[in-house]
Amino acid sequence: MEGTGKSFKDYHLIIPDLPEHGKSANIKPFTIKTAAGLVINIIKTLAHQGEAHLVGIGMGGQLVLEILDRAPELVDRVMISGVQTSSHQKHWLSFWTIL
Repeated sequence: MEGTGKSFKDYHLIIPDLPEHGKSANIKPFTIKTAAGLVINIIKTLAHQGEAHLVGIGMGGQLVLEILDRAPELVDRVMISGVQTSSHQKHWLSFWTIL
């Protein structure tokens, strides 16, 4: 993403291609659980201080909720939009401010 570095110079950005998307098109099959596991490993390996701010819209929001469910200790802040939640994910919404 050209120009992203200038906008977020105070942050260490990690922008992965999810399975079956972009440069990860050959990683199959795509499921939210598989993608969440891969992103969890990326956070553990690459994120400064072992925590991340996560942003997800639509499918990305589903991914963020799955990560919160599996590894909440890796998440500092979240921003999600356009997400339908399942009953086991709704408890996370009470912990976060929805804008």
